[in-house]
Amino acid sequence: MSAVVKRVLLGQSGPSMKTDAIRSTGAIEAKRRDGNNNWFGPWGLLIACAVIVAGVVGTAGWMLSGQDAGSIAGFARADGSPIIPAVHSSPERIQIVKIENQGNTLTLRRDGGQWHLASSSGYPVPAQRVESMLKRLGELRAAYVSEDSPPRYNAYGLDGADNPAGHAARITIEDGTGEPVGTVTAGTVVTAPGAAQRELTATMRGSDSRIWLAEGNLKVVSDPLQWTENQVADVPKERVLSLTTMAPDGHRLKIERDDTGNGLRVAEGLPPGADQASDWVLDPMFSALDDLRFADVQRASAFDPSPADLWRASWRTRDGMTYDLALIREDMGTWAQIRATSGSDDPGAQAAAEQFNARHRDWAYLLNEPVAKHLMAQPEDLTGKR
Repeated sequence: MSAVVKRVLLGQSGPSMKTDAIRSTGAIEAKRRDGNNNWFGPWGLLIACAVIVAGVVGTAGWMLSGQDAGSIAGFARADGSPIIPAVHSSPERIQIVKIENQGNTLTLRRDGGQWHLASSSGYPVPAQRVESMLKRLGELRAAYVSEDSPPRYNAYGLDGADNPAGHAARITIEDGTGEPVGTVTAGTVVTAPGAAQRELTATMRGSDSRIWLAEGNLKVVSDPLQWTENQVADVPKERVLSLTTMAPDGHRLKIERDDTGNGLRVAEGLPPGADQASDWVLDPMFSALDDLRFADVQRASAFDPSPADLWRASWRTRDGMTYDLALIREDMGTWAQIRATSGSDDPGAQAAAEQFNARHRDWAYLLNEPVAKHLMAQPEDLTGKR
């Protein structure tokens, strides 16, 4: 589609159209100056506008005649075939998905009906997230293929999956034996010309050096955290009665609700005569389990800390549940293991604790540093006195 046609479709006129419009409005202005205000009344204005619009539409129709309104410069129409035929026809073959972006590789592996993040020690991944991506991948169909030599890779975000600052993501699909099912490199999503305004994903198929614009919007996620359910716990502050922390040297801090039930106070661990810490200092510790999320995950077996080196934190809730966090301080950050214990005779509460522990017992979680800092606070950190 020519630039002039695009301007017409967007409601913008080229030089010749502007000249016609100026001539028309000039004639109207001259007529008004002649004193014929009845001609320039509401109906006259409506008729004049209709004439101008009809002229623009007629010009657009004349310019579009004999041209392909859906053409893209540098591309020819493709046959509509699937970008990766095997993903479209045999999704059950897929057992491994590798995503390379900015020099990093993320590997998803299926074991039975469960997908795992192989690059994070096999941490579980919700199956629907992988299946949704594979469905979108299988639905990609070739709409246009590049004719330029060489193709304009950078213009379509196909700047190399190994480029540390690049946009492109290379997806390699393998079966259970490691045999490739197909490979596609995805770039930016563009909008095709024409009234339909179709979304197209710029892709490269396997070793084919051409650019294929495929029908569909394939947004590739290469951040491991976005594949996982990275919420460790979700215990609202309103459920918590008290928090006790213990440093490796055995010093304890206990924070509980004050007599009003609304504020917080340090019940144990402050030096004699020390002022009470304010709520704004205590609250981040007390409410740390409210939507607690990890920044990374590893097998718990990867850590073998001495019990004497552990920081500990324990929350007691109104419903009799206790959540214990063991904090492992490493050079690269603070890792945590968590478990729950039900103090209730209610079978439902005990089952909830068992389910919680089954999910977390094999894993250690890297905490965001502000959370770790709050949980390892010393008395002087609470009062500001050292």
